[in-house]
Amino acid sequence: MSLESNSAELLKRFEGYSSKPYWDVDAYRLGFGSDTLTMPDGTYRKVKQTDVTTPEMAKKDLERRLVNEFIPRVKREVGPSWNKLPEPAQVALVSLQYNYGSIAVKKPKILAAARAGDLKALSQAITDAQTDNAGVNAKRRLQEASLVQSAIN
Repeated sequence: MSLESNSAELLKRFEGYSSKPYWDVDAYRLGFGSDTLTMPDGTYRKVKQTDVTTPEMAKKDLERRLVNEFIPRVKREVGPSWNKLPEPAQVALVSLQYNYGSIAVKKPKILAAARAGDLKALSQAITDAQTDNAGVNAKRRLQEASLVQSAIN
């Protein structure tokens, strides 16, 4: 499987699916936790409170955002070290990017460990983030850290 498909599968598990919008922090979200709605023709827009999506549309939205937004952004933020990281670490970083919007802005310790290519430090930095937002994503952070840990020989 590819980075895109592995990331999509992980995010589907973490985010869950909702056909109807719900308010989350700063925007309405639906599908797999997205604040955008991708139409069958590929066009997209911000989610409105009255929108409805289907599993197929939500999958298309997630794939579009991974390929065009989140994977390129995390690659830019990590820089040249990205290509040296094993895929499980990359998938964990994509998940973090999707959840935080920007690890460079919100999680500099995680970014520094990724740039250094230090998988043990990366796993620990992700584990340390389990207390963010009163621990609402603690299980997710531990699973992301475990993914990184699985790549350590």
